[in-house]
Amino acid sequence: MISDLDVGFPVLRNVPKHLSITFSYLYFDENMSWEDIRTKVGEILKSKIPGIEVYPYKYYLHVKKGDKGIRLMYSYGRFRILDESTRKVIILKPNITAEEIAEEISKILS
Repeated sequence: MISDLDVGFPVLRNVPKHLSITFSYLYFDENMSWEDIRTKVGEILKSKIPGIEVYPYKYYLHVKKGDKGIRLMYSYGRFRILDESTRKVIILKPNITAEEIAEEISKILS
């Protein structure tokens, strides 16, 4: 399933549709795609944190503020935040709202 490396991280390709994003939809609009979730979290971050840069990529959301940066990813049923300065990953709780994800990201970037 791993077909290549993207900036040092394995990237899953050709994941069957039934194995794609399977998190609880209770906290997001029904049947939101990764692209919709990525956009929603990006908009919340832009409204909450002045001076950030948000770059949506196919497999992650890259957020920068000054020299600090994070990547928001979804894999193995959980959202994960990679702190680029420490290279540590925070695994978020399974049932989480977009606002809670934005709050976790703002803690890292402040």
